Amino acid sequence: MTSILRNGKKLQIPSIPKPKKSSNQKEYTHDQAVELVASFLTQDIARGKTAILSGAGASVESGIRSYRGKEGHYELHKKYRPIFYHEFIEDSDQGRLFRQRYWARSFFGYIPVQNAKPNRVHYSVAALQYMNLVDKLVTQNVDRLHHRATPESLNPDSRILELHGTLNFAVVPSHPNHPKKLRSDLQAELAALNPSWAEFADSQAKLKQNPDGDVELPSGLTYETFKVPPPDGLEGDRSAFYKPDVVFFGETLSPHQKEESIKAIEDADRVLVVGSSLATYSAFRLIKQAIESKKQVLMLNVGPSRADDYDITKIELPAADVLQGAVKLLASKLPHDDMLSKLSSSGVNISIEDIGPMPDPEATEAK
Repeated sequence: MTSILRNGKKLQIPSIPKPKKSSNQKEYTHDQAVELVASFLTQDIARGKTAILSGAGASVESGIRSYRGKEGHYELHKKYRPIFYHEFIEDSDQGRLFRQRYWARSFFGYIPVQNAKPNRVHYSVAALQYMNLVDKLVTQNVDRLHHRATPESLNPDSRILELHGTLNFAVVPSHPNHPKKLRSDLQAELAALNPSWAEFADSQAKLKQNPDGDVELPSGLTYETFKVPPPDGLEGDRSAFYKPDVVFFGETLSPHQKEESIKAIEDADRVLVVGSSLATYSAFRLIKQAIESKKQVLMLNVGPSRADDYDITKIELPAADVLQGAVKLLASKLPHDDMLSKLSSSGVNISIEDIGPMPDPEATEAK
């Protein structure tokens, strides 16, 4: 799906290019994969640590749909596209309608993200950090589930870099120094301003879910009637509005996010990719950086990826099964630790069938 900007440039949802060469990847059994990951994480341990890059596939067991892969939204519904950054921030009546549409759909879509619980991948990554086998985690996900799985003693804000931001906060683009607002507080304000919408949300009806906290609106509700509060203290400023603290398609990474992600790869001796197809260039360039720096890369992901033309090892098995198995194997070689035992055995496991109905294949969020 392509969006045409006023300057004539085109924006597209990132996709995975077809590999230029046929795959010669080895097929692994579960036990072989567990051994391989455990060995990868502990080799030459005196020299340094592993960095992990996680993607949408890491959160599927938490009930959050991925973008690509066998059951990925963009793979099943080619015509769907999200609202682009230039549309959301446009200073016009059309821009206001785009923002209204986003927040109306997000009002319902945020609820399952807010209620989601960490799964085995999130706790396994936290366990690897607890064992000091993984230093930095760079995640493409905006659901905060890695944070929720990580003990406070590990200082998750310093160990986890959210490459594409987080749905946990809302910001004001025109006032970058304005305090961030908790998304949960904004959700309460949206409910108070839109009681009929809140009543429907309380009915527990299952709505058709898109990625990143977006749903199709139920019959009888139209986004044109949805009310969105102005930012706190900026009620008279027509240029001020809330935006989720995430990187939209067409928006560039902040200098901080870009620099910190590059540094995470520079400081690591090897990189483990978990549940990512690397379709977005912001993630792919990190793996490209690692390969060009002669660092080892191991991919744990089911389905094609943007790095398939590179000579790296790839395990096409469910990430949660393999990663949890590797953690348990490594933990078994250490003295008993209550926290490590808890981390290595925790996590929800929601099947794809229980996530909810898929949206209409012909539906698009922005037209």
